[in-house]
Amino acid sequence: MKSITTIPGIRSVFCIKSYLLPPQITSKCSVGISIYVPETLNEIHIGPDTNVEIVDDYKNNGRTVKTTLTFKSDCELESLSQLAFIYSDAIGRHFLIGTREKPFPIINMKKTTGVPGSSSSVIEYTITWLSQCRPPECHIIEI
Repeated sequence: MKSITTIPGIRSVFCIKSYLLPPQITSKCSVGISIYVPETLNEIHIGPDTNVEIVDDYKNNGRTVKTTLTFKSDCELESLSQLAFIYSDAIGRHFLIGTREKPFPIINMKKTTGVPGSSSSVIEYTITWLSQCRPPECHIIEI
């Protein structure tokens, strides 16, 4: 059985190196322990058509959750490996895509050039993360 949730109204997206996250996030979120993320985040400038889709799939007495974050940006991420992402929804809650441990989110990017003399180039990002739980809500703390 599949369940698909689309989350509109994404206000902001941040990235963080995975090693800066606390350990065992998946275990903590499965038992309801709050997730705290250090404030060492890099904000990504995003376009208005940013969205998140979460697909819950239940097969053979197991659960797999596929989270896909898509956005357009005018800036290129400095690194494309072992990153985690945080998005904030329309009411200001923050959710985490990725953990300190594998599997890390898969980052695909597609560069498009604008029309000469009018629009700038844009990079389309698709972030895909497979896990056993939905993206946990997280709290950003100062360190």
